[in-house]
Amino acid sequence: MDGYIKVQLLPDDFFYPMVQKDGYVFEHRLTMAKALKRCLLEWEVVHHKNGNRDDNRLENLEVLPVAFKHNAVTLMIKYIHKLELENSSLKSQLAKLSKE
Repeated sequence: MDGYIKVQLLPDDFFYPMVQKDGYVFEHRLTMAKALKRCLLEWEVVHHKNGNRDDNRLENLEVLPVAFKHNAVTLMIKYIHKLELENSSLKSQLAKLSKE
């Protein structure tokens, strides 16, 4: 589903309460739950810091308490990336002008 990795858990697994109806859990949620040594609550969102949905290294993950904050963080990161690209483009144009 959209780049996310799913993991199947058996009913006797400690983290089984986190599975969806199909018996699978998203790997990024399982990675964070294992690090915290507890099941995640339904409303806790695990955010991929670098935006890569299949990069489930713990250092790339952070827990946000509610989805609206996750959406805000995602939008902010996209906007920052856009500004960085614009900044790079403007620097390039400035360098060309200074050579003329």
